[in-house]
Amino acid sequence: MRPRVYWSLLLFQFGLCLWLGSLLFFGATTGVLFALLSRDSAGRMVAELLGRLHLFELAGAVLIVLSLWLLWGIYRSWQLKLSAAALVVMLTLFALYAALLEPMMNSLARQVSSFEQPQPHELDAIAQFRGYHRLHTLLTAFNGILLLGLLLWQSLLYVRVLGNPEPPAVSSSGAAERTE
Repeated sequence: MRPRVYWSLLLFQFGLCLWLGSLLFFGATTGVLFALLSRDSAGRMVAELLGRLHLFELAGAVLIVLSLWLLWGIYRSWQLKLSAAALVVMLTLFALYAALLEPMMNSLARQVSSFEQPQPHELDAIAQFRGYHRLHTLLTAFNGILLLGLLLWQSLLYVRVLGNPEPPAVSSSGAAERTE
């Protein structure tokens, strides 16, 4: 049973590195882009980078799901269910900002000739864009915080599982039984 736990731990850590690392890298990169380039050029580059960022986030999420699935096969507990619930919330937030907000923001950005020197008729589109951008930033930051929480929670769970010489027996109903 231990190799399965180790594979789960490895997949979890790698998935976490992909997801959290891509968020942190993107956050650092966007600041540099906006410091070096014009607002319009940096905005176009950031929009291009977001698509690639989401591929890394999605790959990380898939690896984390696989890690929880491997662990679920031998250790069914409320702690693991809480990890899965947190992941569902994170994937929901990801879907909101990647599949809903970003297409709306991109559509609004295409309506604006320049964010640095907007035309009077573009001000409403810019105001809407900024509102969506604030919400996007908030959801992404909350997702990052949840990811850090999942890291701590799941790490404690792995310490617990690896510290037990025998995992709890799994009954035919699928619930872990306590053996004392």
